[in-house]
Amino acid sequence: MLLSHFWNFICLCETRVNDEARELTLKGIEESKLMANWLAQQNPVFERVFTSPYVRAVQTYQAMQPLLPYSGGQEVLSELILMVIRNLLLIICDYLLKEV
Repeated sequence: MLLSHFWNFICLCETRVNDEARELTLKGIEESKLMANWLAQQNPVFERVFTSPYVRAVQTYQAMQPLLPYSGGQEVLSELILMVIRNLLLIICDYLLKEV
C-alpha cells in the first residue's frame, strides 16, 4: 500500500504553506478510517506500507493501521515526494496536450 497526499500538493503550490508539516485534519482521520474499513472488506494482503515523510501521510498510516491486516511494517520513503512532483507534471502535460 502506498500513502501519499498528491492532490493537496496542487492546491498548496500557490499558497506556499509548509506542506511537509501540515497535520491530518479530524475529517482526514475519519476518511482514513473509512477507507481502511472498506479496504479490509476487500481482503487485501499487505506485506509493507510505504508513506512519504509528510506528517499527514504518516498520520494516515497511523489511523488506518489498526483496521487493516498486514504482516509487515511501515517504511517512510522520501523518494515518494519526487514521484508526486513527476506525476503532477505528467498530469499537467497530458491536460495541455488535450487542449491543443
